[in-house]
Amino acid sequence: MDRKSSVSSVGSSSFFSTGSSRSSLREVEEEPQTPEAAPSKKEGENGEDDKIHVAVEKDFKLSKANLVWVLKNTPRTKKIVIVHVHVPSQMIPMMGAWFPADQLKSQEVSAYWQIEKAKMEKAVNEYVKRCSIIKEVQAEKLVIEADDVCQGLVQLIAQHKITNLVMGAAADKKFWKKMKEPMSKKALLVQEQADPSCNLWFVCKGNLICTREASPTGTGKMQTTRVIPRAVSAQSERSNSKTPPSFFGQLFNFFPNTSQEKFRHQSVSAASGSSMPDLPHEDPGESSSGSREGIVIDLWDRISRSPQSSAYSMHSVNDEVLSSTSSMQVVRDEINGGTLVLPSLHDSEDSHQSLTLNHNMEDAGLDDELYKDLQHAVKEANNLTREAYEEALRRQKAERDLHDAAQKVKTAEDLYSTEMKQRKEIEERLSNEKREMEELRKQQNEMFEALQKADKQKATLEQQVIDSKRIIRDLENKLSDAHYLLISLQSEYVELRRERDDAVKKAEELHQKLEEMATSIQGEESFFEFSYSQLEKATNNFDDSLKIGEGGYGSVYKGTLGQKTVAIKKLNSEGMQGQKEFHKEINVLSKLRHPNLVNLIGTCVEAWALVYAFFPNGSLEDRLTCKDNTPPLTWQIRIRVAAEICSALNFLHSNKHLSVVHGDLKPANILLDANFVSKLGDFGICRLVQSNNNTTLYRCTHAMGTFVYMDPEFLASGEITPLSDIYSFGIILLRLLTGRSPFGINRAVQQALNKGCLSDVLDASAGNWPYVEAEQLTCLGLRCCEITRRSRPDAGEAWNLLEPLVRSVSLPELSLKSSP
Repeated sequence: MDRKSSVSSVGSSSFFSTGSSRSSLREVEEEPQTPEAAPSKKEGENGEDDKIHVAVEKDFKLSKANLVWVLKNTPRTKKIVIVHVHVPSQMIPMMGAWFPADQLKSQEVSAYWQIEKAKMEKAVNEYVKRCSIIKEVQAEKLVIEADDVCQGLVQLIAQHKITNLVMGAAADKKFWKKMKEPMSKKALLVQEQADPSCNLWFVCKGNLICTREASPTGTGKMQTTRVIPRAVSAQSERSNSKTPPSFFGQLFNFFPNTSQEKFRHQSVSAASGSSMPDLPHEDPGESSSGSREGIVIDLWDRISRSPQSSAYSMHSVNDEVLSSTSSMQVVRDEINGGTLVLPSLHDSEDSHQSLTLNHNMEDAGLDDELYKDLQHAVKEANNLTREAYEEALRRQKAERDLHDAAQKVKTAEDLYSTEMKQRKEIEERLSNEKREMEELRKQQNEMFEALQKADKQKATLEQQVIDSKRIIRDLENKLSDAHYLLISLQSEYVELRRERDDAVKKAEELHQKLEEMATSIQGEESFFEFSYSQLEKATNNFDDSLKIGEGGYGSVYKGTLGQKTVAIKKLNSEGMQGQKEFHKEINVLSKLRHPNLVNLIGTCVEAWALVYAFFPNGSLEDRLTCKDNTPPLTWQIRIRVAAEICSALNFLHSNKHLSVVHGDLKPANILLDANFVSKLGDFGICRLVQSNNNTTLYRCTHAMGTFVYMDPEFLASGEITPLSDIYSFGIILLRLLTGRSPFGINRAVQQALNKGCLSDVLDASAGNWPYVEAEQLTCLGLRCCEITRRSRPDAGEAWNLLEPLVRSVSLPELSLKSSP
């Protein structure tokens, strides 16, 4: 392709040269522009025509290549205006997630948009700063906020009457060599909708793709620029300059590697008589290979653009090269996809220069001198290598400065993270306060509902008070009537009382006669006398396996007499009070008959044994302790047992002529038959007491019986009375209620009763005790356990309290009609 065709492909509206090689920015500004590419004087008179607007992304990396292309191809007289369309985010990060902006509070969205806008302004300022660093040009910024980038650019072009705009044709990663038109939707929409008076340049990865010329008629004309590979471009230049290939082939053989390439172009430039300007400074961040290639193309372009040719000596070339190497620094060539867009050249003028150069070189005949001078230049190239090393050191320093700057950025990010954390904490506290407010509101509603209920209850109570007052008036009327009735009944009561006294007197006389008859009848009754051999046979010679009980006064054996199972109690003869007294007690006990006393079947004086009926359910002690895993007694049975024992005691103590004091009353001496009817037995230490107005006529010099059930006053004085049995009965009654051990039971029950927690000490295995009846039994038991006898009730008073209690719980009625 010749130069003429490459120039025409650029388009007449371009302000820029089309070269994509990264030569010095100063050189780009100073190179002469073609008449077609340079702006006209008329356009320059307009303020907007003197400005080049560049549309950039917020991230500098995405628009860096396009900005560099503009800076390389923009004259110094043109102002650079950085254009950016800011689109506020519609998804806001909050607590580790992203939320739509319309779902958050306006304060939260505004705060995030302010942070986002500050970042955007910082990024745009970075573009302006880079323009002043890379190329000392005056740069401005123009920012607009819109919901769409394309519409924002179109609006900017219309509002500010922008005439020159450079924007990206596509993302850098979508660039390809044969790209001829924009690929992104934004670029296509701007191309279609932008004001036709605006010139548009579409650039991708530092390469001009196409342009849209301004048109006053309303339609912009599109022109494309073909991207030329670097190798083809260089070959085309060499063919157009018509330089003899043989000459350059010999010339290049004098240089090793890249130095040969570098001085190849420098020497050609010197031979053509063109002046060698100062090369641009090298960017510390680029590689040395790219710099060397940039010098080759740069010098080659200068040969092509030199206005005239003259034959200078090679010595002058070397002197000029050496004089310029002290200030020379290698320039980086930015390679984009291995392609390069060459600058526009003037065909006629450049062709004439190439012919003149070839003619002068052939006439010079300076091959020998050129060889020597070039060897000297190779040595100087080594010096330049050392200078490059020093430049590398400076580059390292610049990298360290960059690292320090990165640390500062990290510190700023940490501060931002801390602020976000504090903001999150504040939001959490606000949320907690809201939750507390909701709870308070809920409590307020509950209190309001409670007040409403209270008002309703108040109205109900007021109505009840009115009804109660009415009832009271009715009752007062009835009470008045009853008062008059009582006065009339009092007279009747006096008369009835007189009649009652007469009846009581007659009843006592009748009762005395009945007792005398019973005494005469019982005196005639007899019991069996058993021999010792009969008892041995019945108990298998008093085998220990048949022993069912043992106490301080003897042992109890289970035996069989005839077809009847009996209990044989063998007493210790040395513990008795003598044969006469033993027989006396047998005669007395044989005359006692009561449903709740053990029946004496017979005796054996020879073995000092008493024969009683056998009771299959054992003793009350066995049942309270659930011996042999027997089920516990129910509360109904326990109340009945207490009443039956009280009935038996009342029978023993109420005999007017001869009272019987058991003296060893305890659960082990209370037997239960098959129907759990209690029988009081074991009268081994019972005493016959002559009583006159509760005066005790019996005194014991040593304690007998079980200690925990014994009367404290009996232990102190040795005097035994019927009230001694009442103390033992009180302990048994408390055990029936609680199921506890007798030790300290009266004190524990008294404390529970005082504290109002009687239910805690009641035996739960007996079932659900009726609280009222249980409390009455407890009070009775505690009265029976009083330390002083005067505070205890007698058997008759205790029976008067128990009898209605038995009826209230629907227990079988007990009988006291059996007399001794």
